[in-house]
Amino acid sequence: MRDTLFIGHANPQDNEFALWLYSKLALEKYKGWCDLKDLYGGERDFWDEIQNLIRDEAIKYLLVFSKHTFGKDGVLDEYEYARGIAKDFELRDFVIPLRIDDVPYNQRIGINRYNVIDFKSSWLRGLKRLFLKLANDEVPKIDVSAPRISDWILNIQTGKKLGLIKRKEKHYSNWWPINRLPKRMYLFQYTYEAQAQTIIEEGADYPVIRHGNYLVSFEQNIKRVAEKKDNIEINPIDTKEVLTKDVIAGYDSPEFPTLTDSQNLLKRLLKKAFKNLMYERGLARKVLSNDQCFFYRHHTLYKNWAIAKYPNRKSRRKLVGRYYDGFWHYAVSAQVRLSPFICFSLKSHILFSDDGFNIWDDDSRLHSARRSKGRRWFNKEWRDLIMAFLASLAEGKDKVIIKLEGNFLLEMPLLTREFYANVGYDEPETKERLSILYERDESLYELDELPSGLGDQEPETSEALDDE
Repeated sequence: MRDTLFIGHANPQDNEFALWLYSKLALEKYKGWCDLKDLYGGERDFWDEIQNLIRDEAIKYLLVFSKHTFGKDGVLDEYEYARGIAKDFELRDFVIPLRIDDVPYNQRIGINRYNVIDFKSSWLRGLKRLFLKLANDEVPKIDVSAPRISDWILNIQTGKKLGLIKRKEKHYSNWWPINRLPKRMYLFQYTYEAQAQTIIEEGADYPVIRHGNYLVSFEQNIKRVAEKKDNIEINPIDTKEVLTKDVIAGYDSPEFPTLTDSQNLLKRLLKKAFKNLMYERGLARKVLSNDQCFFYRHHTLYKNWAIAKYPNRKSRRKLVGRYYDGFWHYAVSAQVRLSPFICFSLKSHILFSDDGFNIWDDDSRLHSARRSKGRRWFNKEWRDLIMAFLASLAEGKDKVIIKLEGNFLLEMPLLTREFYANVGYDEPETKERLSILYERDESLYELDELPSGLGDQEPETSEALDDE
């Protein structure tokens, strides 16, 4: 049965793209074959294996088409053999060239007769076109696992030109660790949803969320008098307590709140605490398609600067800057993770305004400007921006303080969770090589039509943007 997508490429020059492509195919449950992943050394005759794969198992021969492709005898032999197999077995569109640089289409006689898919300007847009082609040609999917990052590193590391070096390095994640929580979470039940809504509208200096006719808080002595409603006293008819350590460790209960209920409520409560912090620090909110992010308006911070504070150095970064006649704004959104440890999982955004205050409404305009501005920022810029943002929330202190209940102040660090890797990376001198990686994976299916079947998938359930 033909079910394998064979990836032919120049080794080592095009290893990075070949493994990236292999991993993306695997994530979409296509069965790929790449010599860097599937040949481990010691094979008796790997050319026999390659020949058998192309002849008997390959449903497509994906040729990574670059300036280096036809300078490699092995790739040339594969390509000519694949063309012969396509002719002998009458396989339509068996060879698909994937152009990844500015190699001329006439570099090889006959290559321009194929439907070449362009990856040069954008790997993700090229991948989208490839997925559409595979779906249209009814290439089967199977249950395969995506390659591990260790496979990527071990193979890419062999090419020194790509900048990977075997050395121990410290890295910072986007996980902002929550090291301590109040002991209990309280669920106050009211007779009607309207009563719960009335109390939550009174406001509080600690986080409170509504779940139907329940209010949830870390604070035991929740407000009971509605001052905005002629000082009407509204008392809950029942109160439930949940130990936060049980929510993290897990417990078994068929009644509300179940473990899933408690975990979701805890996430929402912490997310509300994050939102409260943003408003207290004077940040504004931008609603996204399935989330919300927060940003500083022009001159909210002194000269729009903040200082990232590392153990042995500091880095000053602007969080608002000029963009042509308008402004760019660095923004952050947050989700709550309970595993592998409790943290805010932070995500960076770039927003744009004409006046430094009101973010553009046109999403396509924002997307275009984001790509233009963001391609100039690399790992160290994004890292320093997020650390400067966190430091700005501390208001000159060595911790960021978030009030979770009357007597509990959560102390958050100025840096995200760090980790160490045994492989280092030197960015290439010509940073243009990396700009094609700027687009986010989630934009892959944003435009035009989707591969068949993908548009029918049920969307994942998202948390509510607001609790009031």
